[in-house]
Parts: sequence; C-alpha cells; structure tokens
Amino acid sequence: MKLYHGSTYIIKEPNLEILNYQKGDNKYSCEEIEGYIIARDIISKVNSGYEVVDKENGTLRTCNYNDFCIIMDRNTSFSIYKKIFEYFQ
Repeated sequence: MKLYHGSTYIIKEPNLEILNYQKGDNKYSCEEIEGYIIARDIISKVNSGYEVVDKENGTLRTCNYNDFCIIMDRNTSFSIYKKIFEYFQ
C-alpha cells in the first residue's frame, strides 16, 4: 500500500487480519464479543508501538488512541461498545 502526502511516499505492506470466533454459549452477544476484540486490538497496537502516518508531516509515528476510528453500520450497538471501551479505559 502506498500512502501519499505531498511529495512524500511511505510504502507499507498491507496487514490484513481476519478474526473468526464462535459464539459458544449465550453469555455474551456478538456485539459484546466484537467490541472486546476491537478494544483488545487497539490496546495491543498502542502498547506495541504500532506506527501510523502523521498527516502533518507525512512521516511515521507511534500511534495513540486518538488515531483509531470505529465505523459502525448502525448505532444500535453504540452503547455496548461504549461500555466495553469504558471498561478498558
């Protein structure tokens, strides 16, 4: 993948990870499981020093929590995600 900013090219290999899970018992909903997976992934990226492109200067920098956005197709699960993210702080 090529990321373009002004006259600077930063080339990063695509990193696609597909996660599968089975909803064994009915203790947690699919939304709760997915929210947990997303929260743990973001925490892992921040703690491991995952790099993102800084829009200001087109260079790589270590990510922080403000760099992540979760796009949802409907807001019915928003309160579930909010509770999970608050749990993880």
